[in-house]
This record gives sequence, structure tokens and C-alpha cells, in this order.
Amino acid sequence: MSIYAPPLESFKHVRVLVFEVPDERIKLGAICHLFQLRYLKVSADSVELPAEIRELVHLKTLEMNCWSESIISSDIVHLPNLFHLLLPADTGLPEGIRNMTSIRTLRCSNMGKSSVEDITGLGELTNLRDLSLSNNPYWGDSLTVEGIDALVSSVGKLRDLRQLYLNCQHGRYKDQLDSLPDPPSRLEVLDLVEWPFYVVPKWIGGLRYLRWLRMTVADLSTDELRILGELPSLVHTILSVLCLPKDKIVVGSGSFPVLEDISLYSDKGDVAAYLRFEAGAMPSLRALGIEFAVKGWSGCTPNGMEHLLGLEQVNVCVYRTPTTDQVALDGVSSAYRKALEVHPRHPTFAFER
Repeated sequence: MSIYAPPLESFKHVRVLVFEVPDERIKLGAICHLFQLRYLKVSADSVELPAEIRELVHLKTLEMNCWSESIISSDIVHLPNLFHLLLPADTGLPEGIRNMTSIRTLRCSNMGKSSVEDITGLGELTNLRDLSLSNNPYWGDSLTVEGIDALVSSVGKLRDLRQLYLNCQHGRYKDQLDSLPDPPSRLEVLDLVEWPFYVVPKWIGGLRYLRWLRMTVADLSTDELRILGELPSLVHTILSVLCLPKDKIVVGSGSFPVLEDISLYSDKGDVAAYLRFEAGAMPSLRALGIEFAVKGWSGCTPNGMEHLLGLEQVNVCVYRTPTTDQVALDGVSSAYRKALEVHPRHPTFAFER
């Protein structure tokens, strides 16, 4: 693979710089001459930053969309005005990240390469608003139990966090996050779909500003759903359920007061068929999405959909196998169409297979 080293010496006054060279290794040794640079985005196979990058004292955004191993100098932690840092995919947290107190947005896609000390240092970045941390098993690095503990502790210290995405796999369930003692109370967006829980953590019920939620739970019950239903600002939610419920899940009157769309996923069967909507439930709901494996379909549909008075759209998608016959698919479609015939608003129905 070739190395691309752009001639930057002649562009000393440039403030915004974007490189789109997806199949190249890009070397930016001369970039420290760009003393006015505010914004740098690199999309390449990999990137090599200069050792003395702290000289870019006006740099506010550094976005690196690179898939192969990159060279990121630890000098990066001394950029005094950096607000937004998106690290390459095969890169852990910079050594000494606790010094980056100006950071508001941080993305790290290989937390397995991060030391426990630097994971702990995240808790000192009190200006963080948007945090995205993941660990792709493709690179073979995974967080230790100590790393997970440090991560959970750090998240609890980020009082002004507004958006949080966590995907740091260490086993199937990680109970360290189940009892987060003091979660960031001003969270608006929470994505934990790759951090499965046994049940809905109670601390989520205290997120009064949460408007978008995506998560995975093993078991979903009336009590678990009630925790989410009492969130006063929740508008959009996506729930992935790993096990079919044992009993009906009652969605009570007045629950989910401002929810506009909800999607339910399960590869075990139609978890939505266990729902029973009471009159007055989900008064603002417009769209209901349901996705499941047709082999586990019980032959039922959610009970009480006619009580969802704002419903405009129902989308059903089924996973099929080579042995799935057309009769089973037609049965799912027919059952949902028939259930919606009694709905006063006659919502649109879409069926995917």
C-alpha cells in the first residue's frame, strides 16, 4: 500500500482540512506548519500524526476515520483547545488522556488497547458531552474485568454527559453497569444495545431528560417496561429482547407519555405478541416496529393495539430460514392485518420477510 504525504508547507493559513484517500496510508508530518488549523478530518487506510502535534494550538476538531493501525503520538493529549476527538478504529485511548480537559466529544473504537489508568482518566474529562466507546472483537483486544470496573466508575463521574454509547464486550452480561450508583442525570441519548442486561437497570428510570434509548435485555416484564414507561422525555426507543417473556407484559394507562416510536427485536420469537396495551397507554405513539424469527411465532399479535390512538404505522419484519414456508409468512401477515382492522385510525401496515 502506498504512502501519501501531502505537500502542506504552502498552506500555512488554512483553517479547515479534509483528506479523503480511503486506500492510502497518509503521513502528516508537515501538518504542524498549519498554525491556523481549526478542523482536521482524515479518511484513509491509516494515518501517522507528527510527534509535535501540540503546536496546533487552535485545533478544535480532529476526526480520523481509519481502519488499519495508525500512529497517534501521545503529544495529542496536550492540544489545549481540542473539543472533538474521533480516534482511528484500531487505536485505544491516548496515554495521559486525563489531561484533555477541554474535550467535549470522544470516540474510541478499540478500548481493549486502553490501559486501566487511561480508562480511569476518562472520569476527569468533566466537559464531555458525547462519549462513544466500543471494542471490536475483530482486533482481538478485549477489556479486562478491571477495565470494565474503571469504565463504569468513570462514566458515573461525567455529570454533564448528554450522549453515551457503550459497546465493550467482556462476556455476555456485565452486571457492573446494572447498579450504577450515580449515573449522568442529563443524558439525552443512551445506546447500550451491545451491553446486554438481565433486566432493565433501575437507574435508567431516573434519566428525566432521556429522549432516545436503545438497549438489550434478557428478560422483559411488566415491571421492567414500567421503568421505561415513566421516563417523561422518552420519544424514541429500540429494545432487543433475548428471551421470550413468561407472562403477558402490560403497558399501563399513561405510560410512555411522549413516545413516538418503538421497535422490538427478538430472534427467539415475537416478543410483541406478549404485549397488552391498556386504554391510555402510549398516547403519542405513531410508529410500532416488530422484528422476530418466524419459527418462534406463537400465532398471536399484541393485544389492545386499538388503544394506541395516535398509531399511524406498523412495520413487521420476520427472520426466515431455508425451511420457512410461505404459509407461515402469510399467517403472520394475515394476523397483523386482521388485528389492525379494528383500529380506529386504520394505520398503514408494512410486512418484510
